Amino acid sequence: TSARSQNGVYSVPIEGSSSNIVLYGLSLHDFGVHNGNSPIKTSGKGVVNLTFENSAIIRSLARPVSDTGSDFVTFHNNWFENISDQGAIVVMGDEVSQNWAIHGNVFWESDPTKYGVNEGLIQCGNQMNCQGWRIVNNTIVNFTNERSKYSHINFDLAHPSSSDNRAFNNIWFNCANPGIFGPGLESDYNM
Repeated sequence: TSARSQNGVYSVPIEGSSSNIVLYGLSLHDFGVHNGNSPIKTSGKGVVNLTFENSAIIRSLARPVSDTGSDFVTFHNNWFENISDQGAIVVMGDEVSQNWAIHGNVFWESDPTKYGVNEGLIQCGNQMNCQGWRIVNNTIVNFTNERSKYSHINFDLAHPSSSDNRAFNNIWFNCANPGIFGPGLESDYNM
């Protein structure tokens, strides 16, 4: 799927919840910045059990994953290449976002002169209360210049009651600003 003026996958629970969604083997590429369009966008509380795996998001000028309070979300074995905006996986709002598993993904920057993230690759922000997140075994490569220097995992702006979040065994290679920041985020064995 390619889109310059629309979202790729968009879920808005109207009544009740959207649940048990599996997105497998997709190639989402060439997304623009018009109207905040993202390859994957979930809006509103009620998305439960979303799995995105064995897929690629390439050349996205909008945040590839934008969420406002989904639970039991898994991102596994995906390729994120040449992304821009606030980050690759961004959860923001004043909701609770529980039990995310972000593991075995590759975040690759092959054109740092055009693309780059400005707040962190993976982030819980705008007072979102993140609970039970596991960010493990991800590889982050080539975030080197001024546009793409924020290759870190950022919980700096998460709600202070965010807890039970862990970032382990993530590897940064050739990155200007690797690291893990924020309250309620335990980390170890990262390099």
